[in-house]
Amino acid sequence: MTTEPKVTQFANPAEWRDSKRYLWPLPVLLAGIPLLGWWLYARTGNEWTLWLSPIFFYVLIPIIEMAFGEDNSNPPKEAIPFLRDDPFYRWSAFAALPASYLVWIIGAWYVAVMDLSWSAYLAVTVANG
Repeated sequence: MTTEPKVTQFANPAEWRDSKRYLWPLPVLLAGIPLLGWWLYARTGNEWTLWLSPIFFYVLIPIIEMAFGEDNSNPPKEAIPFLRDDPFYRWSAFAALPASYLVWIIGAWYVAVMDLSWSAYLAVTVANG
């Protein structure tokens, strides 16, 4: 017996509401995690703080994904044009790009001006990727 995801049909696809709408700006905030680690290193000199971003993205996020499982609450295909035209979703997605470039530029500057050990250099490089 297979269980198919429940698809609700709407008379008007614009009626579909995204229950996770508030999470869409999150990638912009998550781009700040490497910056937090680099700032903490500059303030404390503790090299482990440079590994905050790699640990968060390569260890913690996969553990969270395994704990919560697959998300089956995708919008119906008919609602996608309405979501695509919604300025909130558009600007949430577009804002992540400048945030990523900013982290990349600051990371390059950080490697150039800070006196880093090979493991600290590796941490900043991985976090910047």
